[in-house]
Amino acid sequence: MPITPTTTTIKVMALIIGVLAGVIGALVAVLLSRHLGATGMESTGYSTLSFVGTAMFVYFLEEKLGLI
Repeated sequence: MPITPTTTTIKVMALIIGVLAGVIGALVAVLLSRHLGATGMESTGYSTLSFVGTAMFVYFLEEKLGLI
């Protein structure tokens, strides 16, 4: 008999996926900005905005798909 996940589990997993997507976006922003010669403060700003933008985009998509 298969076990079906509860709605709470699905919502928590959707939020974790959003945070992980934001972390990947921030990491890419840091690596790319440092490679292109940005200072430490500039790359921190780029990564922060990339994290927020990516995470919010994923949350928006998950909301539209009915996962959250």
